[in-house]
Amino acid sequence: MDDFHDLLDEGNVHENSDPHSQIPLPNAQTGFVLGILSIVPGACCGCIGLILGIIGLIMSSNAIKAYDANPGMYYETDYKQAKNGKILSIVGLVLFVVSVTIQIIYQIFVVGLSEF
Repeated sequence: MDDFHDLLDEGNVHENSDPHSQIPLPNAQTGFVLGILSIVPGACCGCIGLILGIIGLIMSSNAIKAYDANPGMYYETDYKQAKNGKILSIVGLVLFVVSVTIQIIYQIFVVGLSEF
């Protein structure tokens, strides 16, 4: 019996590891969808991409924290979806930053030089 409690303490076995007692991870799917939706507007320098990326990142991060607090309670597929949502949100935010940077450089060098 002590071995069972040692495994519980190590995190290898969870009390709620029965797949029938698991519940969906809150905000995992929403964070994933927002991460996907942030990519196209983020690449086109839309503020919508920035907003969706930030919200998706926050929701996915909160879902990952909830899973880490009690992994046996939630589906592992939802955890993976939350991780992918976080990655997609970060990609959308990076695309937004790159797009804004390119537009600023364009304004400085191309439009700025045409005035001379």
